[in-house]
Order: sequence, then structure tokens, then C-alpha cells
Amino acid sequence: MIKKILVICIFILFLFLFLYSGYYSLKYTYIFLESKNWPSAKGSILNVQVNKSTDQFAQIDLYFPAIEYDYTVNNIIFYSDNIYSSNYKAGFAAKKQALLFLSYYQTGNKIEVYYNPLNHDESHLKSRFNLFNIFILLFSIFWIVILFLIYCTGISIEIPMK
Repeated sequence: MIKKILVICIFILFLFLFLYSGYYSLKYTYIFLESKNWPSAKGSILNVQVNKSTDQFAQIDLYFPAIEYDYTVNNIIFYSDNIYSSNYKAGFAAKKQALLFLSYYQTGNKIEVYYNPLNHDESHLKSRFNLFNIFILLFSIFWIVILFLIYCTGISIEIPMK
């Protein structure tokens, strides 16, 4: 009886994990596709910097470019720091790489900002398609189907317990 409850709990845990990751992968892919059609506005770079963060798991330092900018839509000034369409934050292993990325974006430069026509507060500088999102989505769908087939066919999974 305990084995069966354990198998059901593991099944539900993995199902939730794959549904959750699949949902977010689909969501960010949708945002990317939608944002490709957003109108643009002229903007100015207000601040540029590199933020350092330590990945606790891998014990490595990552460097994240940060750009603050403003842009005007219908004579209203908006402020943002989103670089990519899906709020993706690109981390670099070396500070030099992050600085190279930021070399195009200098404080005071005029830039093209893409904004959401339904919510002018939402904007980005670049559209970035993240293949990792597609991989996670396909991986999640694969395992949801496998778990569903296991559930429907009643395949018994034995967990050795001492």
C-alpha cells in the first residue's frame, strides 16, 4: 500500500513539474512571437551597468548587463529595463563579454524601443528567441504523454523498498 501511495505521489509531482515547465515555455514563446509585431518608439539610454551574481549551485560568477532607458508614446514618457521580449536576463561567464554586449548601448544614446500596443508600459530592446524554451516545452509534452500512457495502461512501477 505504501509503495502505491509513493508511486502516485511521484507521478503527481512529475506531472505538476512538467505541466508547470511546459506552461512557462509556451508562455515565453508566445510572448516572443507576439512582440515581433510591436510598434517602435524612440528612446534614450539612461544608465548602463554590469551586475554580478554568483550561481550558488555551480559556484560561478555570472555577469548580467543592465540597461535603463526611457521612451515616449503619445507624449507620455515610460521607463523600462527590459532588454529582451520575454524578460530573459542574459548572463555571461566573463565581465568582458557583458561589457562587449553593452558596448552598443551607451548612456545618452538614442535607441529604438519596441512596446506593447495594448500596454505601453511593457517594452524591450531586442527580440530573442530562446531555443531552450522550445526544448523544455517538447521535453514536458513528451513526459506528460508518457505519464498519461503509464496511468491509462495501468503499468505497475515497482519501487524497491527495504
